[in-house]
Amino acid sequence: LVQSFIPIEIRRLFLKYKHGRYRRKYVGPMRLIILSHTADEQAGCIPELRTNETGRNGTAQPFVFSSSDDYNRGFYHCDWFNGRLTAHELVHAVDMVVRQLIDPCFMLQLDTVFNTAKQSGAYPSNVYAMSDRHEYLAEIVTVFLNMPPKELFDAGFKNKNDLKEKDVSGYNFVSRWFLEPMHSLPVLDVFKKYKGYL
Repeated sequence: LVQSFIPIEIRRLFLKYKHGRYRRKYVGPMRLIILSHTADEQAGCIPELRTNETGRNGTAQPFVFSSSDDYNRGFYHCDWFNGRLTAHELVHAVDMVVRQLIDPCFMLQLDTVFNTAKQSGAYPSNVYAMSDRHEYLAEIVTVFLNMPPKELFDAGFKNKNDLKEKDVSGYNFVSRWFLEPMHSLPVLDVFKKYKGYL
């Protein structure tokens, strides 16, 4: 999954990422941690943290957390594609790495793209992607990867072609920073009832 959409140059920079603003003890590198749902592992159980933090999904610099149940179809959220949550969280990591080590104006550019998308009316105002620029980026990358969240699927963003057609600025921004998938991922049973997926 990681190799399929994050360019090698950015993945290498994960090793150079340093963050110490509010977790001075845990400055880097940026890394993905998959926590076990069967063992009920929580974010705070990892050796670097040892805190009372709960949850298995999220980004807490320099850690990106995901749950092993993200790969068990239908177990955690029946309307997610396998790996969609992990891809979403990894986009937040890429966002931080790019801002720190490649282009400090990344967020300014994303602001413009996000505001264009909001004003276009292509997205329903109540979808998670419209909550802020960070979630917009993470959600449209999952569409770009052909594994959209159900609410964007229902809004007509079923795959990267729909993204390219309905949100040209978003598509162009994403394709500048992420690798375009050369595959189609299997559709979950919950989506099989929808026609015209890919």
